[in-house]
Amino acid sequence: IQKLFYNLLLEKKSFNNKFDSLKHIGKLVSKDNSCRVITWNLKFSDGTFKYYGFIQYNNEKRNNVQTYILNDKSDSVTNPETAVLSYFNWYGALYYDMYNYEFKGKNYYILFGWDGNSYYTNKKIVEVLTFNNNGKPTFGKSVFKIANKVQKRMIFEFSIKATMTCKFNETVNAIVFDHLSPESKSKTGKFQFYGPDGTFDGLRLEKGKWVLVPDIYVTNPKVKK
Repeated sequence: IQKLFYNLLLEKKSFNNKFDSLKHIGKLVSKDNSCRVITWNLKFSDGTFKYYGFIQYNNEKRNNVQTYILNDKSDSVTNPETAVLSYFNWYGALYYDMYNYEFKGKNYYILFGWDGNSYYTNKKIVEVLTFNNNGKPTFGKSVFKIANKVQKRMIFEFSIKATMTCKFNETVNAIVFDHLSPESKSKTGKFQFYGPDGTFDGLRLEKGKWVLVPDIYVTNPKVKK
């Protein structure tokens, strides 16, 4: 599947092909129409997943579309919250949403991903994707500021029985996510017992950093008549 798909993506007009007939893969295109991320997953009998995908970069400077195969190496990535990774050394996930923005003339693409971590826990991942002058992608950037700590990506682990929301909220102009807590203090650090506690935290862009906003107030948008 990967080889066939890659050969198709090498065609000049492939970036404009929406692949509408493919229902079971993630297909995200940035609002600036410069980046497309395609991902899908394969489940194993032990409850873990392996992820596959491609990145396409619509390089206006070179007047071409560059395609990269994503190689899932998440099992071998040490300290993933502070690691800078490449397309051939990728922290695999199934991406479900994308938010792109510009800061000091450089484009940043925030990817929101899901990882079926094990029989007991799932993960949500907030990833930063950038491209260098040659159009090569890089995952991870020191843009997440949590108190005095700066991270290159955000990783949340929680019970497989729970559902966690994590996405960009235009109403409050911030990345908003469920605050995760253990069932009891005795379960602290055991993520199979973590789930949303009814409150929300946020990350708001300030001077190029996504700064943590604890207990962010989220309101439902007004419905137009």
